[in-house]
Amino acid sequence: GVVALSVYPSSLLLEEYIIPSDVKIIDGYAFSSCKNLKRVIIPETVESFGPALFQNSTSIEEVIIDSKITTLPQMTFHNSSIKKVTLPETIEVIEVGAFNLCKNLNYIDLPYGLKTIVGAAFNGSGLIELVLPDSVISIDQAFMNCNKLEKVTLSNSLRDIGPSCFRESKITEIVIPESMVEIPDYAFCACFDLTTVYLPKTISYFNQKAFSGCSKLSDIIVDEENPYIKIENGILYNEDYTELLFVNRNIVGEVVEIKNGVKEIAQESFM
Repeated sequence: GVVALSVYPSSLLLEEYIIPSDVKIIDGYAFSSCKNLKRVIIPETVESFGPALFQNSTSIEEVIIDSKITTLPQMTFHNSSIKKVTLPETIEVIEVGAFNLCKNLNYIDLPYGLKTIVGAAFNGSGLIELVLPDSVISIDQAFMNCNKLEKVTLSNSLRDIGPSCFRESKITEIVIPESMVEIPDYAFCACFDLTTVYLPKTISYFNQKAFSGCSKLSDIIVDEENPYIKIENGILYNEDYTELLFVNRNIVGEVVEIKNGVKEIAQESFM
């Protein structure tokens, strides 16, 4: 029959553990109570493992996953002390809460082939820098409350960012890729250090709620080939200047001069 590992034998008091080659399945929560274990290797012979594998582990620092899994289960490292994770190139999906509250995780090398990051996968983690490989198409609400996150490179294939995705991060600038056509509500809300936003020619509408609370935002750069959004003196308009989309008060100041012909002013357009 198939050999499964239900619970890590914590009585071993090991600092490093290699999953035995005859183990095919690891049950969820198997390492959640380990207190001495610092390093775990999950070999290629493991075919699957359950959720919350290292949840709440206070000793784990490094996990190498050589298993050819395609989905990293939900809550895999939730609220653990993990510092370094090696993911296999077969990973396509990172599930909800996989790295939630991993305060010691400052960087992760996400493999090319990853397509989707679900829910608040990295919510409240210690990430300082994030590079999304160009295979990623959706990131949901993945990086909320990452209050150490200073630099983000988005995937050139990215289509969907979830509401509040980068809420309360410390990023200073963001380049939106041409693969995107809109930015959702509160995507960069309360990013108090954000100064510069680059919008590509494909963005068809500027969602002012996306940057709510970004008090230092001083430079919105719109691609000259963008047919949908026009910018003049810190004020964003729609393509024919009949709607005022956004007033950047950090540029405009207290007195706002609106172009003739404006018939509509978008809600919450004055930051």
